[in-house]
Amino acid sequence: MSRRRDRGFAVLLWAIGLVIVLTAGEAIARYFIAGSIDFIVLSRDPELVYELRPGHYRVEGIFFRIPAYDVAIDANGCRMQAFDQSVTDSGNRPVLLVGDSFTFGDGVSGAQTFPVLLESLLPGVRMINCGVPGYNLVQVVRAAELRAARFHPALLAILIYRNDLESALPLHRVLDAPGWVQWLRRHSRLFRVLYIAQGWLTGDFGGLSPLPVPVAEDALARIARLANTYRTVLVVLREPPHPQIQFAQELQRRGLRSYQTPLSFFDRSLQIPNNLHWTPEGQRRFAEWLAPLLQQELALSKTPDSNLRK
Repeated sequence: MSRRRDRGFAVLLWAIGLVIVLTAGEAIARYFIAGSIDFIVLSRDPELVYELRPGHYRVEGIFFRIPAYDVAIDANGCRMQAFDQSVTDSGNRPVLLVGDSFTFGDGVSGAQTFPVLLESLLPGVRMINCGVPGYNLVQVVRAAELRAARFHPALLAILIYRNDLESALPLHRVLDAPGWVQWLRRHSRLFRVLYIAQGWLTGDFGGLSPLPVPVAEDALARIARLANTYRTVLVVLREPPHPQIQFAQELQRRGLRSYQTPLSFFDRSLQIPNNLHWTPEGQRRFAEWLAPLLQQELALSKTPDSNLRK
């Protein structure tokens, strides 16, 4: 009888200790780790993998917790300045921007993103921000094809960052996980850490491989086809490395119009701590750099003999 009592007491102590450890772990995780990202959902398009869910959200970052900011997504899956904003149409065809989290404006509210700031620098020009965090080159190209067919832009600007020639993030494994996993992912930040750590250890989330050469070349060929239909420029934020593809040379060989951004934009003073994306000041400086380039491209697009390709 005493042995059963001792064993029961030991189990009770073990359970209490486990609860204390999990509670402490959750408290620590909530201090450092952002909440769930509810504005990302699975896409029916196999190339997109995932897309943005329309609505208004208060976000604390993609993974590490940063000061909360507002995210407003419209019915087309593109970011707005504010969810209750009444969209004003100048009557001119818009400038469409597609890219990854830098284009999206990860870490800052809608009014602080460079596409919104560009509208104040280029009066009468409407910017449509269809950047999506985590997109790689294939996803960006597919988004450009779909959004360009929807908006018929005067100028299509595709923004490329250095990790865009890697394989897509396997977020479908998270977004299409069983219901209990989804519940824990939304409500427990400790679970998010453990779930992602497990993914890194098994190779699901970490060490993404470079895009296969035929896939990357096909994506570039699709950009060239877009450039034959819409005036298209590539803004290379930081050139993406690839073991077999010389990216800058490939753009030049295909006659694609591109602009290389100064590396000074990636000074740590312009990046959000624990996030690496631009602060409001970084967004402002980038908008001021990009505005005259877009203005030049828009002016060229109105000349009768202008070519879409260099």
